[in-house]
Amino acid sequence: MLSIITVCRNEVSRIQTTINSIIPQSNRNFEWIVVDGASSDGTLDLIHARKPPHTKLITEPDKGIYDAMNKGVRLAHGTYLLFLNAGDWLADDHVLEEFHRQSPREDLVIGDILIKYPDGREQYRPSAACDANQDYLYWRSLPHQSTFIRRSLFDLCGDFDTSFRIGADWEFFARTILHHNASIMKWSRCVTVFPNDGFSADPANVNIRNRDRRRIRQTHFPLSYRVRRYFNENWGRLVTWLRNHAIPSSR
Repeated sequence: MLSIITVCRNEVSRIQTTINSIIPQSNRNFEWIVVDGASSDGTLDLIHARKPPHTKLITEPDKGIYDAMNKGVRLAHGTYLLFLNAGDWLADDHVLEEFHRQSPREDLVIGDILIKYPDGREQYRPSAACDANQDYLYWRSLPHQSTFIRRSLFDLCGDFDTSFRIGADWEFFARTILHHNASIMKWSRCVTVFPNDGFSADPANVNIRNRDRRRIRQTHFPLSYRVRRYFNENWGRLVTWLRNHAIPSSR
């Protein structure tokens, strides 16, 4: 029914948290696929010592996180895939059991996600807030850490585009929803806890993130739509600025 895919490389300090959330799951109808990028820090020893039944592990150099995720897709036999990367963890021991009870048929099942920031802040993002339409996807991706993806969607729409270093999941969701009309189910249940401290959140990578975002918009959003959004947003900024800097009347 389900394949959980974890990609990692030299994550000995983080992979334990992920394993600890997978092992005690009350429903065992899943396989765990680990795609390791030739770790040399003890990550593999830890996985071998703690791996649950029905674990597939490959370890070899890769061309980045999305290349590793594509390898996981090709190894998966589940009807649905969940990408739970090193450091992420399932919200509690009954997530998978309750997912199976849903008996979903949709292409994408979006669950709630809890994001933890390095400064201690937490943000709960409910699936109900994911409109998953053109306006939503223009600004952000779906939370791939808490989105179950039907395996057949990759056969229909293709793999993650590895030319994107940060935004390949965003591009995948835009492609499947806007061009292939992927069906969506929103599940009001916390699926995953995501520590927002990885490569995509690093301020040093802001130029990569912005470059990926521009390419996604140019590829999947018509020029007329982008021009209208640009005009409306800049007009809104101008109105706000004028209000904030208006000279008070002298009555």
